[in-house]
Amino acid sequence: MKLYARLARRLPHPGSSLALFGVVVAAALGVGIAATASAAGAPTLSAIAPAIGVFGGGTAVTLTGTGFVAGVGVTFDGVAATGVAVGSATQITATTPAGTPGTPVIVVTNADGQGASLTAAFSYLGDPPALTAVAPATGSTNGGDTITLTGTGFAAGMTVTVNAVAATGVVVQSALQATAVTPTGTAGGAIDVVVTNTDTQSSTLAGSFTYVTAAPPTVTAVAPASGTHAGAAAVTIAGTGFASGATVRLGATAATSVAFVNATTLTAVTPAGAAGTSVAVTITNPDSQSGVLAGGYAYVNTPAPTVTAVSPARAPLAGGVAVTVTGTNFVTGATVKFGATAATVSSLSATSITATAPAGTATVGVTVTNPDGDAATLAAAFKYVPAPTVTSVTPAKVSKAGGTTLTITGTGFESGATVTIGSVAATSVTFVSASQITATAPAGSAVNQTVIVENTDDQKGTLTSAVLYVSAPSVSAVSPSAGSTTGATAVTITGTGFSDGVTVKFGDTKAGSVKYVGSTKVTAVSPAGKAGEVTVTVTDKDGLTTTSSVEFTYEAVATATPTATPTATATPTATPTGSDKPRFTLGIVPTEGIGLVAFSGGSNDDLVAAATDAGCPRLAQAFFAAVDGRFIAFFPAAPAMVNAQWNAHFGGVLPADDPLAMRCS
Repeated sequence: MKLYARLARRLPHPGSSLALFGVVVAAALGVGIAATASAAGAPTLSAIAPAIGVFGGGTAVTLTGTGFVAGVGVTFDGVAATGVAVGSATQITATTPAGTPGTPVIVVTNADGQGASLTAAFSYLGDPPALTAVAPATGSTNGGDTITLTGTGFAAGMTVTVNAVAATGVVVQSALQATAVTPTGTAGGAIDVVVTNTDTQSSTLAGSFTYVTAAPPTVTAVAPASGTHAGAAAVTIAGTGFASGATVRLGATAATSVAFVNATTLTAVTPAGAAGTSVAVTITNPDSQSGVLAGGYAYVNTPAPTVTAVSPARAPLAGGVAVTVTGTNFVTGATVKFGATAATVSSLSATSITATAPAGTATVGVTVTNPDGDAATLAAAFKYVPAPTVTSVTPAKVSKAGGTTLTITGTGFESGATVTIGSVAATSVTFVSASQITATAPAGSAVNQTVIVENTDDQKGTLTSAVLYVSAPSVSAVSPSAGSTTGATAVTITGTGFSDGVTVKFGDTKAGSVKYVGSTKVTAVSPAGKAGEVTVTVTDKDGLTTTSSVEFTYEAVATATPTATPTATATPTATPTGSDKPRFTLGIVPTEGIGLVAFSGGSNDDLVAAATDAGCPRLAQAFFAAVDGRFIAFFPAAPAMVNAQWNAHFGGVLPADDPLAMRCS
């Protein structure tokens, strides 16, 4: 048994080769084997021929596949076939059992129980049709007669032939009756009528119909009875005895586009003819019998066409635009050209033609030519317009909040053009020239965006990655928040997004001595201004301006009023005292050693005077300021060259409340 287990682990799963597994295990255990079965894979079934048979059974069929072995069984919808014979491992022959109309499932099963199936490959046919009568039994050689067919087993989709020629208009009214319209034929003896169902089963009623010579056709009227000598006019012909396949002549010239409507009506398109003449209209049936209406159609002279307008008068270079051409005396069959290129005409009346403009360039004339060769041209009536192009957009950076004014440069811009940034429309679009447009950027959050200019004709110019949305600088505070109308107030502006090269405005006036301290701080000196509040704005070198509203108040400078005295001596002007005088606002000014202080702002002289007033002599003073991670120094008693860095940075004006290190020694 241990050997059995070891073999079982090494052999394939029993379900995949059960017979072989049993034989090998039995042999390993020394068990006698009465009979052996060969290991075979499951059969496959791929085809059956023929693919149809009667539902009563008895059809000999051949089945193709693989893996067939002696003893195989075949069923059709579960009913066993008879006469099953295995010709080879790939072929079986059998005889179908009785079934029901439809497509049975065919199954082959080998003796070991393995099988295969095939669906929708074989059809049981129902009862074949049986045609027993045709009425009437005679009809015109021109065809067009309706016959009634009687019998059994008629099915939807059934076809009918008369003397091997297909009838038309077959209508199966029931399994017992159908109608059809006879084709044209030849007079003679009785001929066969055949009906065929969609399953190919058919029935023939021999000698059941006879063609008799038809009366010749007659022509009674043509409408309209006159038309342009250029031809190409649609006419309707009335009469009797018309047959499908009839021809029409006006005079000696064949008409075109002849259509059989019924035995009393034909339509056709007139050929060209001589102006001022009347011609006979002749109908000839397929049996060569004819009918004539003498003088049935009159050719009249048609004036030359005129072209008065074209709308729209422009299109892209690729064309494809529907254009209406207006004028007079247009005739059916007229052609249209844009310059030298033919257009496609879609509709036409005597005064209007609709055509599709072909591809083209520049400005061209539009020409209409009637079938008689008369033509008219409207010169320079149509203009081909290239699509706009976008070559640059400035500035290349715009505020995420929107509101940045853009200047767009390119070619082919037109008044009324729109501008889109990404997928959002810009506002305040202004047409400057064919090569320039200005617009206000919308708000956006994406990084790089495409700029699209679209003209009124739907043509577009695109520049990808044309603008970069960035955060604009913002101002949160200005210190001090007030200053004299005379200007010269040193201020510190705090906020975010500052960069080197920024400019500062107080209202509409630029500030002086602007210094970039860091991304959150800028210093400047206020310009002169009128008393009242103004907004302080910061604009970076990309043109992005703060949108915050931080105010600075201009205050009028108080001046002393002279006091009248009996003498001509004027009273001296008051000097700053108290809080108006530059001073140290934080810290303690050292009289010996080093201290950290904050100055209220002002000139170098103001700084020295404040320190002197605080008890440190001028010759003992030294000041230090931290700028970009390093210290710069100011020594009041030293030559100017020693203080060059200090003066270059502050420009002679110190901002308010900047921290300074001071030494007194």
